[in-house]
Amino acid sequence: MGVDDREPTPEELTTMKQSIEVAMGEGAFGLSSGLAYPPGLFSNQHEMIELCKVVAQKGGIYTTHMRNETDACIECVGESIEIGEKTGVSVEISHHKTAGTDNWGKSHLTLKLVDEARAKGINVNCDVYPYPAASTMLQSLLPPWVHVGGMAKMLERIRMPEIRQKIKEDISKGLPTWENLAKTSGWENIMIGFCKNGKELEGKSINEIALARNVEPAEALFDILIEEESNVSMVMFMMSEDDVTNILKHPAVLVVSDAFYSTGKPHPRYFGSFPRVLSKYVRTEKAITLENGIRKMTSMPAQKLGLRDRGMLLEGMWADITVFDPETIEDKATFAVPAQLPVGIHYVLVNGQVSVRDGKYTGAVAGKTAVAPSAPLACT
Repeated sequence: MGVDDREPTPEELTTMKQSIEVAMGEGAFGLSSGLAYPPGLFSNQHEMIELCKVVAQKGGIYTTHMRNETDACIECVGESIEIGEKTGVSVEISHHKTAGTDNWGKSHLTLKLVDEARAKGINVNCDVYPYPAASTMLQSLLPPWVHVGGMAKMLERIRMPEIRQKIKEDISKGLPTWENLAKTSGWENIMIGFCKNGKELEGKSINEIALARNVEPAEALFDILIEEESNVSMVMFMMSEDDVTNILKHPAVLVVSDAFYSTGKPHPRYFGSFPRVLSKYVRTEKAITLENGIRKMTSMPAQKLGLRDRGMLLEGMWADITVFDPETIEDKATFAVPAQLPVGIHYVLVNGQVSVRDGKYTGAVAGKTAVAPSAPLACT
């Protein structure tokens, strides 16, 4: 379908369903959706329900980046749950958050929906990374209509003065159902993480760049996207620590990093997510117990995926083992200096082979592709 804002034809929907069936027969675990990003943002609920029916029949998992994690976060959690209810598919809501100051505290309401769904037998979980900032590509700040037709069309549009003006109006006033990240975060809270060419921009906010260039923040956004051919990542400081902690503590929530690595100043979650849970939320803040923290990183995600031979220290399981000191393990990565390894991890075994000894990588390459299960397990 390309990057078009339209519903699939019946024939296209049939082709998609057949593709899922073939892929899962070849070992795929299920289906993921990026409903906040093109072209996924043009998919409606009916389409996702039809596709997830196939995933459920094959015993797979549906992981979803919801179409909105800010002002419509409650409604979108409801949509994710409804897909699970109508299809029977196992649902994983990716890196759950209630972002934007107007939405701080709403995690109590979204997690209540999860509790009610699980009480009805719907297999739904969430995951979380332990930071109050998000990260994605810079073009996500643009309205959906700007993305229609793909990257080249998007860059062509933002070169046109009249289109720039229309985008600025949409950011200022908003659009129905659109997750307006620029307005929600504020230009001062959006930091450039990676640039292909303009390395001097990395670590600076859109506001700072706009002031230095003597232009409006939106104009700086357009110019950076054109200069970098849209190959730019950003970090957005938009969540509250209270919500992060509240989500992490919930029994249906597991831990992820949601990291994609780049040079420059990537989100520190790439380097520190799991040690940070054990250092900040277990040892310092005592928000969760050590045992529960480890479970949220090991057996719980394995069970959600349906992996029956990984995630626990039991005879017959793959020997994936991390040996750490609970009193000294700590993340060192920061937003200012992200490329720092954690401390307090002495050994890492992957499939029984020592990959880290005395805190240093041994060069061992022992990873094995997991075999897709017949069905995911319910995480209780």
